[in-house]
Amino acid sequence: MLFWLLLIATPLAAEVRVTVEGVRGTVLANVQAHLAIAALARRDGKDGRITAAEVRRRHQRARSDIETALQALGYYRQRIEDELVRVEDNWVATYRIDRGPRTRLRNVVIEIDGVALNNTATDGVLPQNLPAPGDRLHHGRYEASKRAVLESLYARGYLDAAFVDASLDVYPDDLAADVHWRIERGPAYEFGEIRLVQDVLHDHFARRFVAIEPGTPFDAAKLSDLQLNLVNSGYFSEVTVEIERESADAGRVPVTVRAEAGNSQFYRLGLGYGTDTGPRVTGGVEVRRLNPAGHRLRMDLRASLIRTDAAIEYAIPVRDVNRDSLKFYARAERAEIGDADSDQYTLGARIEDDWLGLRRAVYVQFSHELFQFGDAANRQSDLLTPGIQLSLQRGDDLQFTRQGFSATVDVHGGHSAILADTSFVHASAKATAVLPLTERSRLILRGALGVIEAEDFDALPPSQRFFTGGDRSVRGYAFESLSPKNEAGDDIGGAHYFNQSVEVDWLIWREFGLAAFFDRGGASDKVFGGQTESAGIGFRYRSPVGMVRLDVARPLDGSSGIRLHLTLGPDL
Repeated sequence: MLFWLLLIATPLAAEVRVTVEGVRGTVLANVQAHLAIAALARRDGKDGRITAAEVRRRHQRARSDIETALQALGYYRQRIEDELVRVEDNWVATYRIDRGPRTRLRNVVIEIDGVALNNTATDGVLPQNLPAPGDRLHHGRYEASKRAVLESLYARGYLDAAFVDASLDVYPDDLAADVHWRIERGPAYEFGEIRLVQDVLHDHFARRFVAIEPGTPFDAAKLSDLQLNLVNSGYFSEVTVEIERESADAGRVPVTVRAEAGNSQFYRLGLGYGTDTGPRVTGGVEVRRLNPAGHRLRMDLRASLIRTDAAIEYAIPVRDVNRDSLKFYARAERAEIGDADSDQYTLGARIEDDWLGLRRAVYVQFSHELFQFGDAANRQSDLLTPGIQLSLQRGDDLQFTRQGFSATVDVHGGHSAILADTSFVHASAKATAVLPLTERSRLILRGALGVIEAEDFDALPPSQRFFTGGDRSVRGYAFESLSPKNEAGDDIGGAHYFNQSVEVDWLIWREFGLAAFFDRGGASDKVFGGQTESAGIGFRYRSPVGMVRLDVARPLDGSSGIRLHLTLGPDL
């Protein structure tokens, strides 16, 4: 009976409304997060358990809540007015805040092993974003900088680093705060034994992923790279790193890396559309561990309106097993190249590695190609072609590049005395540069050129000739429609080609933007011959899977008609 009498005598609030005036943005959000009475407003009394006593109790502590929220952001000289009004069964709480001026750091003393450092000469020992005189006091950032200091020292091998003193003295009347840190680094550790625990690959092969030598300075970044390389290899699904500080001996810390087996087989299936290719479907399977030596097998099938091919590839890791491989491959392809119908069968081998800062591929392949230009007679070509390809790619973000460049050079050829119908040298190069203009706009420059020197150019199949036009070259013209023609008017490809493009794009609203571009290029039997021009505008969307481009281009040679191009992917 006493419980029910007390419950009846305690009025319930149907709703609590809280208004905060005088602040906004981050300050307002922090105040609302600290206000205990704001939690009652979010409950709206729907469960019937908000009592008048609870509302008054939380309102009484609101001033302290607000002071705590403001001080966390460096506001120590604030003025607060509060008001709580009962309107029928509801409550309205109003808080008017004058946050006042912000406290700033005055004296900052940072000592490492008894030696004071100034804030502009940390000599790489500490991170750059240290507290400095004149900085606004922000307790969250202050604590984050302390954590960053310890993380930086730890990453450099000072595993015993600690703050002997970390004082922050605030003087509200002076709107000032003094910082004094004393840090003891302790000894700099070295790597001890690196143990790789796994049961997927031969130990001698798996150890080739570990590029860390015992006795070298401890560096946490090297462990992160090792972990990332093991995961990216495709052999393992989960990799954990255990730094055994307690087992350190003579300044050397042993490390145990545990790697769990990943799925041996990986399947791919994709649907797509391109204005040059039309609808397309891709599928494939990759066997990532054919044997404990890490050999791989990959099979791919691609089909579109103008090109269908099937390929199989056998890869053996060599040298740097993270990046280098020896590959043997076979491919069958049916394609429309210019105005030619081509059936090509290829066997080849290539080795891919790093060379002088470049990515290098040295290859040799034999191809048998059956082709026909328009209504001309069927022909065939056999070519044994050794070659080399060099490439370089740099960018701040390879998915959505703001500044970067890429370049590729390929040279291959054959000789009539060695399994080739004619002697020839085929050389081509292409490059792309992306430069920032403003915070949301870019300049994109593209260029490509190629030349063929052949004993008998007519003996070369269409796959070895140059064609241009399409969404990645001169966008005002159809795919591979710019080239020399035969007497029947068929595009038969040229011995030279040259393309250049200037494009500006800018994001107008969120991830949506516009572009304007100018293209010039062509394929010809003469150097820089057959040049045509086009210009247009485009729509851009930064999708989660890459930049979507919808371009409308028009030829500038007086011919009528426009071309629509849809592409997806990175710029470099």
